[in-house]
Amino acid sequence: MRPCSENQSRIIRYLDDELPGWERAALESHLRRCARCRRAAADASSFLDTVRSRRPAYRAPITLRSRVESIIQDVLPSER
Repeated sequence: MRPCSENQSRIIRYLDDELPGWERAALESHLRRCARCRRAAADASSFLDTVRSRRPAYRAPITLRSRVESIIQDVLPSER
């Protein structure tokens, strides 16, 4: 079992669904037993929900978006 300090650093990756299966299972098992880490996960989840609900912070001007799209089309191989 990992100490809480190590699990704390994994919570954001867990909430973003970025942990491999075994690591996810280990953290979920720990969260079932540890009220402190469960609270930390709930707080982090609330924070992420708030941040995500505020997106996008700004929109790129249409001219910039068009230039970026053009560059991407030039760089990516065609899907023919």
